[in-house]
Amino acid sequence: MISLTLSDGSQVQVLARRVARIRRAVPGDGDPLAKTRIDCVDVLLVIELPDYVAAVVGEKLPTLAELALPDGSPVWFDAEKASGPLPLDSRHQGDGILSSLHISG
Repeated sequence: MISLTLSDGSQVQVLARRVARIRRAVPGDGDPLAKTRIDCVDVLLVIELPDYVAAVVGEKLPTLAELALPDGSPVWFDAEKASGPLPLDSRHQGDGILSSLHISG
């Protein structure tokens, strides 16, 4: 288990094999103090930086892979839970983005 910190200071335990995606937290995630969003069984918003979270999860989850989002920021995902690449229709293509991945629902 990996111990991380919620914005209220409490610790949360994360089982690495349940992690589907890790990315930086954004304002729309709903917690202004969070730095990282982890999609697993539930969505977790923690104060540790995304690079740190990815490193500690990656130590226990060898299938953790990394790609760049359109803005250049990294997103990590469990490659074993992903399928694709999937084509995008012309409405969603742009800035060189021609495909997507389906990650755990």
